[in-house]
Amino acid sequence: MACLAEEAADLLDSAADLDSLLAHTAGEQHGAPGSCCEGHSHGHKSAAGLRLRRASSAFIGEQQPMQQPACGHSHQQQCGHSHAGGPQAQQQCSHGCGHGSGQQVQHGQQEQHAVQQVAQQVAQQVAQHGQHEAQPLVRTTRIFCSNICCPMESPLVHSVLGGLPGVHSADVSVMSQTVSVRHDASRASPAALVAALNGAMLDASLTPPRRQAQVRGRWLPPWHVLAGACLLAASLLHCLAGAAVWLPPWLERLEALSLAAAALCLPRIALRAALALRRGVVDVHLLVTIAACGAIALADWAEAAAVAVLFALAEHWERCSTERARDAVQAVLTLRPESAKLAASGATVAVEEVPPGTEVLVAPGEAVPLDGRVLAGESAMDENLLTGESTPVLRGPGSTVHAGTLNVGSAVLRVRTTATAGDTAVARMASLVEAAASQQSPAEALVAQFARVYTPLILLLCLAMAALPWLLLSDPAAQRSWAYLSLQVLVTACPCALVLSTPATVVCALARAAQHGVLIKGGAALEALRRVSVVTLDKTGTLTKGSFQLVGCHPRPGWTEHQLLRLLGSLERGSSHPLAAAVLGYAAAQGVACNASVEGARAVHGAGITALVHGRRVAAGTPALLASAAGVSGAEVEAAQAALDKEGATGCFVAVDGQLAGWVSARDVVRPEAAEAVALLGRLGCTAAMLTGDAAAAAAAVGAAAGIPPKQIHARLLPEDKLAKVAEYQRGTAAGPPSQPLWRRALLRMWPGQQRQQRVWVAHVGDGVNDAPALAAADAGIAMGVAGSAAALEAGSVALFVNDVRAVPAALMLARAAGSTIWQNIAFAVLTKIAVLLPAAVGRFSLWGAVFVDVGSSLLVVANALRLLHWRWPPSVQTC
Repeated sequence: MACLAEEAADLLDSAADLDSLLAHTAGEQHGAPGSCCEGHSHGHKSAAGLRLRRASSAFIGEQQPMQQPACGHSHQQQCGHSHAGGPQAQQQCSHGCGHGSGQQVQHGQQEQHAVQQVAQQVAQQVAQHGQHEAQPLVRTTRIFCSNICCPMESPLVHSVLGGLPGVHSADVSVMSQTVSVRHDASRASPAALVAALNGAMLDASLTPPRRQAQVRGRWLPPWHVLAGACLLAASLLHCLAGAAVWLPPWLERLEALSLAAAALCLPRIALRAALALRRGVVDVHLLVTIAACGAIALADWAEAAAVAVLFALAEHWERCSTERARDAVQAVLTLRPESAKLAASGATVAVEEVPPGTEVLVAPGEAVPLDGRVLAGESAMDENLLTGESTPVLRGPGSTVHAGTLNVGSAVLRVRTTATAGDTAVARMASLVEAAASQQSPAEALVAQFARVYTPLILLLCLAMAALPWLLLSDPAAQRSWAYLSLQVLVTACPCALVLSTPATVVCALARAAQHGVLIKGGAALEALRRVSVVTLDKTGTLTKGSFQLVGCHPRPGWTEHQLLRLLGSLERGSSHPLAAAVLGYAAAQGVACNASVEGARAVHGAGITALVHGRRVAAGTPALLASAAGVSGAEVEAAQAALDKEGATGCFVAVDGQLAGWVSARDVVRPEAAEAVALLGRLGCTAAMLTGDAAAAAAAVGAAAGIPPKQIHARLLPEDKLAKVAEYQRGTAAGPPSQPLWRRALLRMWPGQQRQQRVWVAHVGDGVNDAPALAAADAGIAMGVAGSAAALEAGSVALFVNDVRAVPAALMLARAAGSTIWQNIAFAVLTKIAVLLPAAVGRFSLWGAVFVDVGSSLLVVANALRLLHWRWPPSVQTC
């Protein structure tokens, strides 16, 4: 940038020499004193000026090439050194053709204009480069902090990073111990972010946990905590002094060991508190430090040691407990293959370095590195990860294989990759899990916001309780009693258990769902699933397998079946609709080559496709599409559609050059588990409905097989119609008012004026592009992930990476279990606080007891959440 600016300055400065540089264009004598050619030497001109002139000459050659005169002579624009004369002398062509200085003047004007153009372009380049450098280099960096073990440390992280220049936002995930920072990398580098977090003793690193050398499941505390616990236990023997005459008197001196125990555990806690307080953050470490120091000031050394040791033990065991939830999430992330073996060289490279179209080898016992197609070899593949099928599937040449699936056969597969490392199904699953683990649920955000206000208020209240009696009371015993009570309240009111109640439960629920191929995108999606009372389902690919079978081909007079299939197959060759595969398969079975040229293909979602096929305008799809795109309608189309509706088949009509050419009929195969899934939804109190773009008869046939009532079947819906129908269900106008508990119905009968229309929570299940609007509008959009489109996966808040629709009611059951666990934890955390504060207020409780109850409640809350990792998935939906 600096070099470019200097170059521009030289070029612009040399513009002052244009008069002398192009003096001959103004009629000056060439070689006269003061002219640019005095002495026939141009060497005194700056290098920048010469570069500018050369650039202008090139510009003239590009913009307006010099025309040769009719004489055919080559007229060079340079000094011939053979002319002289006065100021009015003109340079003549030595060939005598009459071409003189007028042509030179014209060229000089062009050159002067070109110089100005080049100078303007250079100035524009300088401005553009300046704007480019001025734009911030915004990126998102994920930092792993192993010392984040409590949600109360989130304000510390925000305080540390918020003071750095260039940091836009920071999202903290306590359960995954990650911090996602959006920042300007030119002002705040990732290394600077890590250094700032390490300054707060958060043990930050850019290395993912799975690549770190970690010792998991180490329940044994660190040496200083273990030594402090032993010293505390030994110091308690002083309580036995005087209990019996035969006990040695030196037992009383053992009380001093409690000071040693506090000296081992308290400094680290106090240092964390000081670092947080320096940034204006009041956290649990400060509360524990004040309580321990207060107990020492009151000469209750054993109480002080108990506070410090119990808190250090609880913090370590809490970290070990939450690691189990993190391990469950990491188990999904490690399913992503990290390397691939190239078939050409046999070298092993990272999957990120393998472009689509590369041939790789998959040996027995190895995982497929990237999505691809088998070129050679035939072996059994374990696809349980993505499809839920426990039985290995045989894959051979031409078969599609997915990344993460295992080669459990005995043959080596040669696979040509079709996707990059970030576009595979297992990569999408892993990225969804990572994103979901860092998102807060509404309940978690509410509790965290409450804790940020609640903790400083409790600290001020306790300081007032300890200070005011010393000012207002003269009795030392009363002053001591109030100070001791303030310390008890300070420890008891610590909201650790309350703040942990939600994130621990959410992460365990997300991990359990991910183990069975159900990816829930965060706590908000989990909360929405818990409230769902209506589930709308797409037909094709959701209630059915999405694999159409062509059952009839009906060409009109003048057309043969071969011609109709060739045009329709060529048109459908690039389509992703399930009917396209059925048409191409049927055509191949009939020996029809679908190789006609296709131009200008345009898909109309929910209606069909139009294009120019072999020079003829072809439209294929519903009767509505033929009427609007080809002007084809009438009694014949209506009669054919009525016959298809009566059979429960799906039709695809074909119009060529504005004339009906024929139609084909196909039927979809209903999933065998669809009826069980609908029955499970009914047992959960949810209403099941079908939203499809197919004909009413075809929808009715599938609905009857799945057990959906006819009034909840909605056919012939375009994407915008599905969106409107979801909105109707949300208002409660499509399915009637939601079912309500008996006690609520009794209250509404007693006070009819209290009855008001309630909002209905709706989940929509789909897999296609035409489902994307409905998935986005629904409270919980559930996308079928393996065969689903990218638009559906992006719009949905839940992704199913299994081909079992029974996973939908299973996910609802898990969400309700998680919601129940959250409220259990919240109620338990609040009740334990009340149970300690009441006896403490009348002097019937101890400080170490308050610490024990506080840390114990935190551990029990985490343990209750960990039960979800073993939540019993419905047996009929077992996928792992």
